Amino acid sequence: MSLSELAAGAVVLAAVALVVSVGVFGARWAGRTLFNRRERTVEELADVGLVYGSDVAIRLALVLVWLGFALGSLSLLPAAVWLVDADPDASRAAIGLVAVGAVFVGIGLVCSLPGQTVVVLEPDRLTKVKLWTKRSVPIASIEAIEEARWWPASVLSTSDGRMRLSRTMAGFDDLFDRLVAQAPRLVSDSMSASALAPDRDLSHLAVSRKTITAAAVGLGLGLVLVLGWPWMVEVIGDNPTRDRFLFMAIGLFMWGLVAPLVRTESFPARQPIELKIASDRLMWRGLRGGWLERPANQLYAASVETTIIYVRGQPGHRHPLRLRFVDGTVVEIGDRRAAQMGTSTHLISAAVRQRCLSVGARTHSDHSAARHAIGQIESGCEPSAEVEQIRRAIGLWPNEGGLGLHLRAGDLLRRLDRPAEAAAHYRAYLDVFADDATAWQALAECFRGGYRSELYDETIAIAEQLLMRS
Repeated sequence: MSLSELAAGAVVLAAVALVVSVGVFGARWAGRTLFNRRERTVEELADVGLVYGSDVAIRLALVLVWLGFALGSLSLLPAAVWLVDADPDASRAAIGLVAVGAVFVGIGLVCSLPGQTVVVLEPDRLTKVKLWTKRSVPIASIEAIEEARWWPASVLSTSDGRMRLSRTMAGFDDLFDRLVAQAPRLVSDSMSASALAPDRDLSHLAVSRKTITAAAVGLGLGLVLVLGWPWMVEVIGDNPTRDRFLFMAIGLFMWGLVAPLVRTESFPARQPIELKIASDRLMWRGLRGGWLERPANQLYAASVETTIIYVRGQPGHRHPLRLRFVDGTVVEIGDRRAAQMGTSTHLISAAVRQRCLSVGARTHSDHSAARHAIGQIESGCEPSAEVEQIRRAIGLWPNEGGLGLHLRAGDLLRRLDRPAEAAAHYRAYLDVFADDATAWQALAECFRGGYRSELYDETIAIAEQLLMRS
């Protein structure tokens, strides 16, 4: 290798290092500025009420900011040529690269704006604080909670207008439960469940036949296409018939990979396509098979158990609703399934808790059986057996005292090293006793380590806010 080639290679490596380093330092500077501003906003509002928000938009936007600074740094190369040779083409290239880089930086800063938005829940009002604007609505004026059609958000309808709350913010479960509990029109004894979603009957939810038919027809047409297209085009070769069958086999193989993924995403196994909520029972049916049902006095938890999945290192919230019964049955309804039903998992959860997890539909015999189960607990038994008796007691008589047993069950399960089940009980407890910072800390312990660290941080943040306010 000649000396000139080595020099050229060194120049290329130096240019790459320059581009990467300028991009990294530019993104770091922008990120530090954006995160510091957000942190100041949260600290200023923490004394006013509980603060909810998410910085995921900022993190995603920094990718565009990095790309913009990297492109801008490339302009140094043609700029150097222009300074040495006064080449007008080099000057145009330098200016163009700077302009394109500035556009990417600008787009990144615009995309970061949702990350600067926070929601503050005060004792009597809800305030949404954006970068330059602020809007506040009295909680007493909330008339209904609906689901946005084209965005993962819940929309509050008030006498002063509408306010959208993104379900991607950290701690959205807690915010939603507090709103439902504090808004008088949503929790009054005479309330119909339609107040949660005026345009939907939450007592009977179902995926429309059109949705199911469209998915089936789409997969069928895809199969027809991959099998038929080799016969619709001219195939050049020594043996066209053999090649067509080969293309059909390849297409069938690809369809066999894609179809299960589409089905799993659109119609997850064991998630119901129809749900009926009554005060004395719950009924559901899947895509295949008949109706299943359980008495309401066997239901001990109906909580949205938020999870986080990671796409290219960035967290994304999922809000599956899990209905848990004493016999071990767990009915899960995911975000997508709830959307297919025209609502959200949070709205379904609130409707189920209001109708089924209350003593209104329980009988005197249920009360007696619950007292007997509590007597069994107090007489002493193995931890696993105690958890089963607690679940039975909660389902039979879910008053405030009964629902408070969720905390005891969570502690027992955590000691038994069953964190997923413990987390379910802590969530059910916090649905009712949302201000218990100790329970939030216990819930966070269930998310320690591994991919759940983001959820741990979010839960600890809520606990810290409650501790500071107390």
